[in-house]
Amino acid sequence: MSADFDNAAEAYDREFTYSKIGQVQRKRVWDYILKLKAKHSNRNVLELNCGTGEDAQFLTRLGYRVLATDISDAMLNIAKAKSKQNKLEVTFSQLDLRQPSLDKKTKFDLVFSNFGGLNCIDYNQLAFISTWLNEHLNDKAHIVLVIMPTKSIIDNWYRVVNRQATISKTREKDKVLAVNVDGQTIKTYYFGPNAVATAFKGFDIVKIKSIGYVPSFLNNSKLLFPLLLIDKILYLLNYRPDKSDHFLIHLQKIK
Repeated sequence: MSADFDNAAEAYDREFTYSKIGQVQRKRVWDYILKLKAKHSNRNVLELNCGTGEDAQFLTRLGYRVLATDISDAMLNIAKAKSKQNKLEVTFSQLDLRQPSLDKKTKFDLVFSNFGGLNCIDYNQLAFISTWLNEHLNDKAHIVLVIMPTKSIIDNWYRVVNRQATISKTREKDKVLAVNVDGQTIKTYYFGPNAVATAFKGFDIVKIKSIGYVPSFLNNSKLLFPLLLIDKILYLLNYRPDKSDHFLIHLQKIK
């Protein structure tokens, strides 16, 4: 799996991070983190699937001590270079979510995973991650995850208009799709908010909200700006997060 994402690393920022859709959705995630920080004095953060390190830098600038992890060496190398260039002290480590391992003495106040990082594992592995994280969380610790759901209202609308098969039925039936990422086929799993909440036993749901409705493959569409206007209205209404492009789920450890 590492090699799969290594191939995507070079183009990731260009195709998503710095794209219009990527910027809109990431700002909404960051706005949520800012509100969380204003309410809670969390210090130590574990980031899962940090990618090219945009969020790790943001969290570090907020004053968090960040351990940013990813399975991909290439992603981590880009993230390290960014942090070094901006003179930010971020700790990076390679971590495979299928076989996660950390020093048992390490405890965190916040676990964060953005933009579908956890969609790379299946439901059983997701439930295992919940149990594993419990060993590394302080009491009342928070988990903020951004996930791709089984349904996507604008994605489906676009495909119907273009006389293509919708993806929701496939996602709901098979729970996995073979997704092409820069020439590599990667198994991608999809979870609704209820499935994530069920997997994370021992955690209370604090918030479920949409992060955005427009899928990134529409970045170059002529309809992008009207779609983003629709997106903004749906976002403000928090309309059916389970039918968005990405939804945020905020969980808190019960003990």
